[in-house]
Amino acid sequence: MSQIWGDISEGELMFCPLPRDSEGDGNHYVTVKTGGYVIVEGAENPEGVALLASCDRFKILDPTVVSVDRKQLEEIYLWTDEMLEMYDHVHDLANGDYTVVVYDAGLGDKVDDAVNSCKELGRLATASTWAQVKESYSEKLEYYVGLLNDEVEEYNS
Repeated sequence: MSQIWGDISEGELMFCPLPRDSEGDGNHYVTVKTGGYVIVEGAENPEGVALLASCDRFKILDPTVVSVDRKQLEEIYLWTDEMLEMYDHVHDLANGDYTVVVYDAGLGDKVDDAVNSCKELGRLATASTWAQVKESYSEKLEYYVGLLNDEVEEYNS
């Protein structure tokens, strides 16, 4: 845990406030990625994959497990109230109305480059609006997604 978040006993940085554009709309837009499980056709232990997925789901949804995890953060990893509040705040943002879900991972370099260019144009000092960025990259993205769809169709046939 300390390797990921920092060693609290050593005073290392753990969380910092999220920046907000002073000229923006007042919302935090948070990039999030989806997670999932895949299984190879013909795998010998599909029940194992289902069990792992169930365990992860249980860890997120069961209030008792959630409280045990929180108690562990407080007592073992020595998180302060301020750290726990920031953790809750970031979690709420990631599950809120202004998340930007990233679906380009694993779709190849060309799609990834186009999507990253769109994201970067929104972060620059001379940022474009989302409508402008979308318009400037829509043809390129449609082309590369079309190629991917053709590959999927060819594979399936």
